[in-house]
Amino acid sequence: MNVKTFEEVRQRFLEITFEERFDLIVAVANGGFIPAAMLNQRLNLDMQLLKLHLRDADQKQLYDRPRLLEEIRFEVKGKKILLVEDDASLCRGISFKLKKEGYEVLTSPTVKDAIVIFENNKIDLVISDITLEDGDGYELCQKIRQNSDVLFIFLTALDQEVDMVTGYDLGADDYITKPFSLMVLISKVNALMRRTSLREESKRIIRCRNLSFYPEEMKLLINNEEVILSKNEYKLLNCLIKNSGQIVTKGQLLEALWDKDGAFVDENTVAVNIRRLREKIEDIPSEPVFIKNIRGIGYRWNEEIS
Repeated sequence: MNVKTFEEVRQRFLEITFEERFDLIVAVANGGFIPAAMLNQRLNLDMQLLKLHLRDADQKQLYDRPRLLEEIRFEVKGKKILLVEDDASLCRGISFKLKKEGYEVLTSPTVKDAIVIFENNKIDLVISDITLEDGDGYELCQKIRQNSDVLFIFLTALDQEVDMVTGYDLGADDYITKPFSLMVLISKVNALMRRTSLREESKRIIRCRNLSFYPEEMKLLINNEEVILSKNEYKLLNCLIKNSGQIVTKGQLLEALWDKDGAFVDENTVAVNIRRLREKIEDIPSEPVFIKNIRGIGYRWNEEIS
């Protein structure tokens, strides 16, 4: 078998004529196929430079440069994390980073102390090693899962498949093996917390005077009687209540109403649905108490919510 050197493979790769739009690159070498994953690993820099500089006949760039997306923010104040780790230096490092993110961190080197801390505090997330001084993280997870569905992450050096399967079977939400990236750990913590926060927010019952609003169920009660809302009326009400006390511009309301299927909406659509919504929730629609018009700017939910 004629085995080619890396330089020969690289040269063959550079000679390939690419399609105008390509998502997968497969090069032929050594008498067979080299998958894109392998090429990407060895020639990642070349591939990225090629895509960034590839242009059409009019010299327009075919591929966009990578752009950072705006981070989805959520409230971390008051969120408590229980970190169970018997390596003191590692515990300090993780704890410091989590606190810097805004979390309150409680630590324990043992299963016994961790259970006491958990029972005496409202914990939002547990991060636990498996091999501990007085037991293991599996035992801790099992005890916690008897009465709680709190978020749980294993952070351990045990990297065998059977260990991971055991962790997930006991109810872990994630399993991270050491050595690990602190940035990846923080990202996973934030992702789990964000998902939980959004779920809790959607289940929340919002009350304002004689109104009870159920965002998840798209239901509105006035004096304990259900009021039927259209899809657009619900979107407007949800947007205004979530931004209670703040001015919501017409542009923001247009975004809230914009149909995912591309149906056209304009400012008149906003005004019409605001009028209909007022007719359903206001005692005197012509003298609104809940939805105030801020002339030339937008609208504001004018009553306190709880």
